[in-house]
Amino acid sequence: MVAIFPGHIDRTHFFKFFPATLRECPEVTELTVIAEAFVPLIKMTIRGIDVDLLFASLLTKLIQGSVNLSDDTILLNLPEVCVRSLNGCRVSDAIIRTIPNMDEFRTALRAIKVWAKRKSQSI
Repeated sequence: MVAIFPGHIDRTHFFKFFPATLRECPEVTELTVIAEAFVPLIKMTIRGIDVDLLFASLLTKLIQGSVNLSDDTILLNLPEVCVRSLNGCRVSDAIIRTIPNMDEFRTALRAIKVWAKRKSQSI
């Protein structure tokens, strides 16, 4: 998951202050801030679901509605760390656009996730 903010929101503030807000939520557990990683993120579990939350700040004064992450112009003049944060979503969107049958893909993906989870638990 990527949290997208306007340019005046600073990455340092996000990683310094937002985790305290998340810790107050009873649904959030196992919260870890990894601000110095190649792709900085906040790892947490929300209602039993593992979530990696990344931060990206766009060079705009306001974020209105949805953001088209496929638009290459949003990457212009962004810091490299913000480009890396957006890259996972951009790649996933590009892959999804090439899938001819989404229902079959979802079924296969679920099966692979179950297999991988069982395999990791048996090791």
